[in-house]
Amino acid sequence: MVDTEFGYKDESYYKTPWKSYQGHNADPIDTLDTPLIIEVAPCGSFIKRDLNPHQPYVAEEVADQVIGAMNAGASMAHLHVRREDGIPDASPETIVKTIKLIQKEHNPITTINVRSNIEGATFGVPLLEQTIGRILDEYGPGYVDMVTGSPLGDALDPRAPFVMNPDILQGWVNFLQDNGLKPEMMAYSYKAYPRLKRWLVDTGVWKKPYYVNTTCGDHAYFTSGPTAPHPWGALYLASMWETNPLPREDTVQGSVVGGRNWLPLTVEAIMMGYQVVRIGMEDTVYMYPHKDEKIKTCQQVVETVVNICENLGREIATPKQARKILGI
Repeated sequence: MVDTEFGYKDESYYKTPWKSYQGHNADPIDTLDTPLIIEVAPCGSFIKRDLNPHQPYVAEEVADQVIGAMNAGASMAHLHVRREDGIPDASPETIVKTIKLIQKEHNPITTINVRSNIEGATFGVPLLEQTIGRILDEYGPGYVDMVTGSPLGDALDPRAPFVMNPDILQGWVNFLQDNGLKPEMMAYSYKAYPRLKRWLVDTGVWKKPYYVNTTCGDHAYFTSGPTAPHPWGALYLASMWETNPLPREDTVQGSVVGGRNWLPLTVEAIMMGYQVVRIGMEDTVYMYPHKDEKIKTCQQVVETVVNICENLGREIATPKQARKILGI
């Protein structure tokens, strides 16, 4: 029965099929179903204290930042260390000292960055032998889990910070895997992905699961992918996620966002289903894109992301879960 002035008088209104809500019949969406690995990066090689007075430098300061971030929910630590004057200190002694300080309270997945420099340091396996090899020989296993690498590099540019080609990268990956370490690949542009597939996946060199980070924004002396204005950063992360040729089921995909817009785009990556996010004082000075509020601690950064994940219903991975996801 229909009331001509006010519509249906009773629940017969809801029996009209085109007026029945159907959203509850949709299948569950699994985008946020995987525990999120938070990788903290407390100290790079370029942001100095004239930009952020809170920037950690030496082993004790870096370790304190990692411990605070682990207390807040991080499960991985990407480590650089510096001298008191801010100059990078990549000596095995300093790296191991930092990790020992961290391991007094936590046991995160530890990853370090080994690169050459414009002063003519060696490349490829010889460089790894001088650094990772020394750590393994002099201190034994248990201090490093992963080493960062990339298929990108310019062998023709004498100013290039590193050089990479198929032979160098395959030797690099084989050296790490033979020593029980996992390669952490960085995709600074889209062309990294087809190279990784051709050079490492198709050749069978790279062991599953493949771990690669999509980077965008300002990192050190270069910019990788757009972060602003909105929505270009989000579109970049989405296109790198959806169109890269690596097999989805065998790949752990991370995001590394540098610069002012790190927080909104990190949230975008979390909502898209990226399994890892790298955050911290290595990649940005400011806490928010629209304010000049400088980051004080990496714990502050991790707590912010953890709170967002809790509100989204996404679980935060423990170090044990992170090791399982990454195959470590």
